[in-house]
Amino acid sequence: MQGCKPKERWRVGIEYEVFLFHNTLSRRANAKEIQTILINWQRYEGTPLMEGEEIIGLQLKQGVLTLEPGGQFEFSAPPVKNLDQAHALFTTFVTRLATLAEEIDLTLIPLAADPLTKLQDRFWMPKGRYAIMAPYMKEVGTLGHEMMTGTCTSQVNLDYASEADMVDKLRVSLALQPLATALFANSPFSHGRPNGYQSYRRYIWQHTDQDRCGFLPFAFDPGMGFERYIDYALDVPMYFVKRGGQYINVAGRSFRTFLKGELPELKRKKPTMGDWRDHLTTLFPEVRVKSILEMRGADAAPMPQPLTLAAFWMGLLYNADALSFCLDYIRSWSVQDIEAITQALPIEGLQTQTPTGTLWDVAKVILPCARQGYAQEAAPSSFDPLALLDEIVATGKTASDRLLEGLDLQESVTSLLQKRFGINGVTT
Repeated sequence: MQGCKPKERWRVGIEYEVFLFHNTLSRRANAKEIQTILINWQRYEGTPLMEGEEIIGLQLKQGVLTLEPGGQFEFSAPPVKNLDQAHALFTTFVTRLATLAEEIDLTLIPLAADPLTKLQDRFWMPKGRYAIMAPYMKEVGTLGHEMMTGTCTSQVNLDYASEADMVDKLRVSLALQPLATALFANSPFSHGRPNGYQSYRRYIWQHTDQDRCGFLPFAFDPGMGFERYIDYALDVPMYFVKRGGQYINVAGRSFRTFLKGELPELKRKKPTMGDWRDHLTTLFPEVRVKSILEMRGADAAPMPQPLTLAAFWMGLLYNADALSFCLDYIRSWSVQDIEAITQALPIEGLQTQTPTGTLWDVAKVILPCARQGYAQEAAPSSFDPLALLDEIVATGKTASDRLLEGLDLQESVTSLLQKRFGINGVTT
């Protein structure tokens, strides 16, 4: 219950991931180049976060800069009251990253799945947790390594007032997470060619680890609450326990077993609250429950689209009338319906069938609700964060569609991306 907050304390948190490529787009940024950026960032600000001799991130005055397994950069902004504050933070982040990248002939590629390189050509960040996670992922899914090194997401974190409020928001956000994925689909390329998906990132996640990823059907059971989510988390296999700066491999064992003091790797000692918090970060459902609700379904995209994603969820979940409307709207959807939508979504996108029409039809109903809810709850903004969705819903064309339309039959994906993102392709 510690996560419950009165409405006046509600904020919004946004996390954003992005790929760095060499200007020629022939390869991803390598370990030396990433270290160079982290070192040079300290010209502006930042306290290094270390693991051994490696800088693995920076604590900033406002937010944290970290690295994903394949060297993707992630900026986690502090919770803010309004999207103008978020806009300023992310403008600074993107501007600084682009400037430092350009100094060493790198460029930002704001797509949600690596459009060009193959898994075997990517390096892994030297983090102890990844050395445990990587082998285990090969045992439980087919695309776990692709998820770790080849995907980027935009994430929105929101508050709740009570256990009942958490459950209502969890149910709405789980049911409508496929809509967010479809609207923000931005991963149509792999290995330098179209891959046949609206959101290849979402497909990758579906083939990562069924124990810890995806939809949470139990959220719709009678009696759903914090205790039921804890029961779920207790039985999700662990990856590691951290002791004295070292990662101890306990992959495949449950936290419930740890709680009973039955892990031989830990000499049958019981966990700390820190161990529990670490474990919760290794659960990857489409909506994750902590002291906040994390919306995890959307593809990464160029700024300011992550702010659009935030406005969308704020409008639906922070306004009581909008939340009530959405609960009524999804009431006719069964768990089996939502699971079927989720499975079809990566390829079908907005054309995915639901009990109330296609997801495009759903968007035509839900977006006005989000806009009205946002207008009633959010502080006035210097920009319209939902304008992008107006265009997508009016045309039915997503970022993935626009990219595919821009691909001339005689043109390579590399050439298209260089033009789309203004890359000069300088070779050094």
